[in-house]
Amino acid sequence: MPRKKKEIATMIKQAKQENWTSLDLKNCPLTDFIDEVCQMAQLEELDLTHCHLTILPDAIGNLSNLKKLTLAENQLDTLPETICNLQKIEYLDLTLNNLRKTSQNVLQWIKSIPSYVVSNTEIERLLKEPEVIVKCPKNPNAILKWLEEVLTEYGSALSADDHNADGDSVRERADKTIADIFRGIPELKEVLSDFYKDFQEKKFYYCGQESEKTLKQNPFKLPINKDIKWLAENKNQKDKISYCLSLKTTETKQRVRFIRNGEEFLITYVAYGSWTLSNQPYAEDIDYFANYTANLYRVGQERFYVKLIETGLSDATSWYVSEDGGKSWSKQPYFLHEFLDVEKEKWVLLSSV
Repeated sequence: MPRKKKEIATMIKQAKQENWTSLDLKNCPLTDFIDEVCQMAQLEELDLTHCHLTILPDAIGNLSNLKKLTLAENQLDTLPETICNLQKIEYLDLTLNNLRKTSQNVLQWIKSIPSYVVSNTEIERLLKEPEVIVKCPKNPNAILKWLEEVLTEYGSALSADDHNADGDSVRERADKTIADIFRGIPELKEVLSDFYKDFQEKKFYYCGQESEKTLKQNPFKLPINKDIKWLAENKNQKDKISYCLSLKTTETKQRVRFIRNGEEFLITYVAYGSWTLSNQPYAEDIDYFANYTANLYRVGQERFYVKLIETGLSDATSWYVSEDGGKSWSKQPYFLHEFLDVEKEKWVLLSSV
């Protein structure tokens, strides 16, 4: 690399005349040349490692085609807001700088870069995120969107690898985001079991997987557009559809049945009977009969929901869904309950028999 000013000037002039897209100026004292370098808009890769820089000019924002920028081992204490103009950047190295005055806009810009290195800088502390506690959003389908967006980061990691950048750090961030989502909503591990298995085995690292398709197949079994359209057109339709609870008996199970045009289908069983209140010797048993109420909702031509509410020794609520007109039913996970309780006000409440 050139060390003398004349050599540096000659190299920069040649790069401008020949429209170089990559410029390596590491270990060159650039204080007198940085403004000129920042006018080379054709650059895609720029290495300014150990160039004795104490300030980065606003003109850095002119390098809008940059994909890889290395600013390691300088004495920068801040970054100009204009650096956020570098929207094509895929790799940034700020190692060993004195960065202490970085704005929130610049921090967010750094976070958006597929791969960045900020070791031994104040930015490293600022960018460290506390443990994320993920809660179910008002519309649970947003979870699926989150996962789809995170999956694109694995593709960005491959792009970083192709540009000799740190793809592993991109994959680590994607892994952390997905892990946070599944830790915050544990029931997802059952609902999206194949997806979670592929994630644990790191199968998303280098290619797509079949389990990704489940994200677009309504895995939460919530109302879809055709249900909403049907409901709007047929909300007042009368149909011989109802539910019933079988009469309490001395048996330990009570059947919850769905009746459509005289045909019955089992939704679930409600357990009840004798309960031991203490495991101490001679403890007295009592006969406890669960007291259940059930509401049946029609949401579409073939989609129905049943809400079971238990009162008595314990209070519990369960939701069940059928997507085939009531022939088969499945229990909805708990994290969907709040959404279902809100949405049920829009649905048709059917009478019991």
